[in-house]
Amino acid sequence: MRVGMSLIRLWTLVGLLGILPLSLHILASTANAQPEISDSDPQDGALLDAPPEIIQVCFTEPVVSEGVQDYNLVVVAPGSQPLGLRILFKQEGDCAEIHPGRPEGEIAGLWEVQWQVTSRASGEIGSGSFRFRVSPPPTPIPTPTPDVPNPTGGDGGDVDILLLALIITGGGVGAVVLGLFVYLRLLRKRFWFQR
Repeated sequence: MRVGMSLIRLWTLVGLLGILPLSLHILASTANAQPEISDSDPQDGALLDAPPEIIQVCFTEPVVSEGVQDYNLVVVAPGSQPLGLRILFKQEGDCAEIHPGRPEGEIAGLWEVQWQVTSRASGEIGSGSFRFRVSPPPTPIPTPTPDVPNPTGGDGGDVDILLLALIITGGGVGAVVLGLFVYLRLLRKRFWFQR
């Protein structure tokens, strides 16, 4: 009788030890069934000088991307409604590029990316959000340029350039007139000498 009880206990222990790895595997697979974000650019909590042209989001597993009812990606700028987007999924289905539109209002402040996707393998839905801050650098205050004295005595504006152009043009015309006068004078002298 004791031997029979020992055998029952032994088989019960063996059965429990056999079921334990299977139950751990089932628990692990159900825990990993919901897609999560594995990487994003910009990352959660990032500080940027300007809004990103492209927001990249990668998931822990491939997600359904064929129909718009299977995923929902939203970008919200500070103080505005969700922006218009263009979304491109990579062929593997585990990453998406989000091309957000430009907000009409303020760009500085907290931006939020909200996501909801469906796992290809299990059909489970995962969702969440991440945020980043846009803080443009301050614009430098323009410093006045120092006054540089003009050697011609003017204020350095367009009037001095116009005056210089007139002097050069007048000098050129004067040289042509003087050359013509000398030529005619020589021609006249030669005419008198030949007589």
